[in-house]
Amino acid sequence: MRRVFAVWILVSIASSLSLSAQDVLMGGVASPRSLAQVIFGATITIVDVARPANAAGSLTHALVRTLGGCSQTFRLKFIRPSGTNLNVYADRGPFGTVNFVPLTDVALSPPVTVQRGDLLGLTFLGPSGCILPRFNSSSREVLIRVNGDPAVGTNLTGISYEFGQTIDARATTSISVVGAIIPAAGAATGVGNSQFKTDVQLSNNSFDNEIGKLVYHKAQTPGTSSDPFLAFNVPARSTVLFSDVVGKMGLSGVGSIDLVQTVGDLPVASVRVYTDGGVNGTSGFTEEVFPPDLALREYDYVVLQSPADPVKFRMNVGIRTLAEGATIQINGGTPKSYPATYFEQVGLAAFLANGAATTDAFTSILVTAGRIFIYASTTDNTTNDSAIKFLTPSNNQ
Repeated sequence: MRRVFAVWILVSIASSLSLSAQDVLMGGVASPRSLAQVIFGATITIVDVARPANAAGSLTHALVRTLGGCSQTFRLKFIRPSGTNLNVYADRGPFGTVNFVPLTDVALSPPVTVQRGDLLGLTFLGPSGCILPRFNSSSREVLIRVNGDPAVGTNLTGISYEFGQTIDARATTSISVVGAIIPAAGAATGVGNSQFKTDVQLSNNSFDNEIGKLVYHKAQTPGTSSDPFLAFNVPARSTVLFSDVVGKMGLSGVGSIDLVQTVGDLPVASVRVYTDGGVNGTSGFTEEVFPPDLALREYDYVVLQSPADPVKFRMNVGIRTLAEGATIQINGGTPKSYPATYFEQVGLAAFLANGAATTDAFTSILVTAGRIFIYASTTDNTTNDSAIKFLTPSNNQ
């Protein structure tokens, strides 16, 4: 219940952070998905509660995942929370798809003006040549379902809730948006002259080309639209490998990478961070890649466990914020704020210096504003063998 309560707080309370220039978006799409069920039959409306608009703006495009080709099958609804009411203040459509394209880009004409916290809904207009799928997702996802096609100017009634499920529908200010984040990447010299590198493998399991770019944001500098990038074009049913991706950009150091999709779906990404020993091979770990939806949010609480033997092992702590920046509180100490699209990796002692002192090996971290990824990287001081762990509220840390 705490998760659901937090979702409603996110919807109803405006953040005190000032927002920098950014993509304004609501809803979301991800790949791959675990299909839960399909929407067909009577007219119904599904509203994504967990992913409200991240800022105010004018939305011009939407992506909707369908299965099959269809005509005049769905409408997009734009919904504004007001007290206990959910008011439909705009809609666009009806829309359809052709040629069985699974991810459909539709133009919002005229553009839709949204406020931070507004919600995106999808009305399925009944049986046709295509279906609109729902997907199993994380426990933080919440959908609202209502019967019928609510008119603009009315409040949603007859609401029922669906937990742990999501739809793939996203409205944005542009076609190109960040679809996934590699929180940490680098090409750097470490302790003992060890050479750390990052490989990125992109796989396309669809039947259309997937085109976009890998945008690199260097550490301790807020990311911008002019940051360096590598373009990718992954043909259908194929895989592309970027070895030493940061070095391939002609760069060194550490930072983070955004996967930006411009055409088609987002490739499935696998990332390996390793020490390159030349003829002696490599040692390292596989790093997770995250859609922005899975970042820690306001009121999320996580625990960081320090190494049991700080002589044998060293730990670095990394953070990566999203477009709204983030504020965290360590061990109940003074809140620390980070700017938008910001990456930082520091030693454990430097990270703990931001919070109140503790006498045990556990550090509590509370997200008080914005969205952020937090990880701990532990390295053997003798072998330089490393491991990484991302902090989530749902696991036993």
